[in-house]
Amino acid sequence: RLDGLEGKTFKVGYVSNTGGWKGSYNPEGAFAINDEWTGPIVEFIHECALEGGFHIKMTPRPDFLADDADKFFGNSGSFNLCAYAVSLGYLDFCVGEFSMTLKRTSITRMFQTGHDPIRLIVAKATISDSDSIEFWTIFRPFTILVWIIIFCVCLPFMGLLSYYHEHDAPGGAYPSKEKTIHVLEGRIGDKKD
Repeated sequence: RLDGLEGKTFKVGYVSNTGGWKGSYNPEGAFAINDEWTGPIVEFIHECALEGGFHIKMTPRPDFLADDADKFFGNSGSFNLCAYAVSLGYLDFCVGEFSMTLKRTSITRMFQTGHDPIRLIVAKATISDSDSIEFWTIFRPFTILVWIIIFCVCLPFMGLLSYYHEHDAPGGAYPSKEKTIHVLEGRIGDKKD
């Protein structure tokens, strides 16, 4: 596959993410044609160009497509414009950290270069003098009133819904009649209750 890239020149649109800690950044903004592009995506693409032996031609902003891109996406922006330009063949690809929206993925193919880990931010646990977390710590996220509502309203309501949903249903968990086995004087017989 690398042989197919060697010596080719690709028309590329660079779009600027805020700050450049993620994606790409240029102080002059999107589609800037200079050597001030930074960010992990820019480094990745430049490393790919070196490894694959292909050339990157930074392409200026395709303003003549802006109105059509705005109509298609329903809003304006450099990211939408770049994706629209790729879909029409004006650009070969875009460099930046894009959100994969339904409209963008419907007209272009996207290549995921990384992932965002999901981080849960929680309150710091307080440790008691004995260096152990108290049993009641698990109840801290909600107030007493919320716990009362959960135990006195929500749980019984869910139990009733479950019972009435399954009650007397064929193969359900709560049939109205069940066969039982009775042992009488050493004989086994079926009896219905």
